[in-house]
Amino acid sequence: MVQQSQQAAGQVLYGQAVILLPVRGETLVLNASATLLWTVMAAPVGPAALAAHLQTHYGVSERRALTDTHAFLDALHAAGAIEGWSA
Repeated sequence: MVQQSQQAAGQVLYGQAVILLPVRGETLVLNASATLLWTVMAAPVGPAALAAHLQTHYGVSERRALTDTHAFLDALHAAGAIEGWSA
């Protein structure tokens, strides 16, 4: 299960999530599909459930949704924005 890190503060502005990482002194700006996943991760959720959101919302294949979800989780894990994911 993955979720937003307690060390990250996020807000959706104009359809894009802006994530502040004060400990690292960084800010992330997410695109629309990443913002969708970020908002779902307000509560613990599994990667397969996140991928299902991409499938439903964007009509992509299961394989594409899983690949994109894993890449997203890898990137946010590297940035310190999520908890519960090990790349």
